[in-house]
Amino acid sequence: MLISELSRRTGVSRHTIRYYEKFGLISPRGRRENNYREYEDEDRVAILFIDRVKRLGFSLKEIREFMELFHGANPVGEGPDLIRQELENKRVEFDRRLKELNRARNALDALIASCDARPDRKKSSLADLLEALDEEKIDKTLRPARADRGRTISVA
Repeated sequence: MLISELSRRTGVSRHTIRYYEKFGLISPRGRRENNYREYEDEDRVAILFIDRVKRLGFSLKEIREFMELFHGANPVGEGPDLIRQELENKRVEFDRRLKELNRARNALDALIASCDARPDRKKSSLADLLEALDEEKIDKTLRPARADRGRTISVA
């Protein structure tokens, strides 16, 4: 199938399909006499996989590594275990991000409650809102999320 049909069947733009090819995620099986790329159904499945896994938060680099595992670029039999481990790692990352979002939401709730508690909302200032988050709340709500970001803890 040509790139236009592949695009139509996957809902992914021709530009994106070409980018996936350049990035090494898919590879057309050949070219026609007019030099048009020729794709197979396997490419359609790969593009749908890429699109869906990308929505889960995986980078194209991570997706390429998954696809290499599926296509035999790994020691025999290790592919499924390695993929499962990467999926578990992503779940841990999601859990961490969810905790950060919950902390931020709690801080927003405190700010909203502060706004609602003020009888004359029009005279509220940033200082009033900041006062609503005393140091203890800031420590519990905002700082841990910032401190956790991008750091790993080694256990000896």
